[in-house]
Amino acid sequence: MKLSFTTFEQIGIIGILGVGLAAILGSVSTNERVKRTAEKMDLSIAAVEARTPVDVQQSIVDRAIKNAVNNAVAGAVDDAVDAVRNDISKQIEASVKSAVTKQMDEITTSVSSEVSRQVANIDEFALKKKVTDEAKQLVLKKLDRSMDGLLTEFGDQLKSYKRMYDSLTDAFKPVSPYKNPNDGFTFRIGN
Repeated sequence: MKLSFTTFEQIGIIGILGVGLAAILGSVSTNERVKRTAEKMDLSIAAVEARTPVDVQQSIVDRAIKNAVNNAVAGAVDDAVDAVRNDISKQIEASVKSAVTKQMDEITTSVSSEVSRQVANIDEFALKKKVTDEAKQLVLKKLDRSMDGLLTEFGDQLKSYKRMYDSLTDAFKPVSPYKNPNDGFTFRIGN
């Protein structure tokens, strides 16, 4: 059994196939965008975590140690100053490092919690809807351009059919000048 379609039916089938293909391409593109967005978010989170540790400049630590040492040894005797200064300096350095390490751990935990909280607040459905809407708009634009071409082609074909019809009408007009033009003429194709 041989299927036969008119040009208009063929255009309709091609249009439907084109819309289907565009929808499939749009969904693949949407999936890729969501995947890329998730990868970028993972990289951003990793970058924030990598940059989270707080580096206290050595000059700040040194200044704090120096001030503490100077206050502690102000009244000491010149002979004992070096020994006391070294001992107190070591104690203060250890205390400052311990305090900085403790603060750094607290800040790291706080930043990590905040990043996790913000990532958890991302509305996945809104993101999917936005990407889907963009894909729909792209498909509609492509379909609109495609339909303009189809309408032009259909109009051209209608003009061609009208010329053929006018030509046939002229060919079947009565030849005899004596025949009544109102008698009519019947032409049948098929049954």
